[in-house]
Amino acid sequence: MASTVTTTIQNTASFRRKVPYIPPNGKWMNAGETVVIPGILETELVLGSDGGLEFFRRDLAAGRVATSYQVPGVTSTGGLSKSEVDVPALVTVSDGDQAMAPGLSTTPSAGGNLIVVVSGVLFNVGNGDKTRDCYFSDDGGATAKSIVDIVAGDTLHWVGSVAGTQLDTDDRVSVYYVV
Repeated sequence: MASTVTTTIQNTASFRRKVPYIPPNGKWMNAGETVVIPGILETELVLGSDGGLEFFRRDLAAGRVATSYQVPGVTSTGGLSKSEVDVPALVTVSDGDQAMAPGLSTTPSAGGNLIVVVSGVLFNVGNGDKTRDCYFSDDGGATAKSIVDIVAGDTLHWVGSVAGTQLDTDDRVSVYYVV
């Protein structure tokens, strides 16, 4: 499945510097310069094994870079939660099984979009329904929440019959959203 998500990275430092984690081999960036890459940067870094995700998280926390994500029709700007990046998946057997633990650490902003990536593949999130690849719930998966009603603590549930696959412990789950 080809991802239609792009990531914009901006060097917010006041000087030119090498940004080592921009695929494929890093990039020298001038102060204020931006670059757009296909996919979700954190996913690209997780799939590589060079420690780039740790460097990226440090730069982000220190304010040396800023990121935004473009999904068709939605631009997610501002802070993004990084708490649910590269979380080991729970084993799913049936539709509605919980896909990761714990639930969301932060409440997404109202009207925001949630992006779910499993092992580098983008999956569709249900909006108050269980007809997509996955959905969020606050009652153990019995009911799907609307995107605007999702809050911290809500859990991700998997619909393998729609996604075309169940999850196992080799899968890694990342959830991105504006906070």
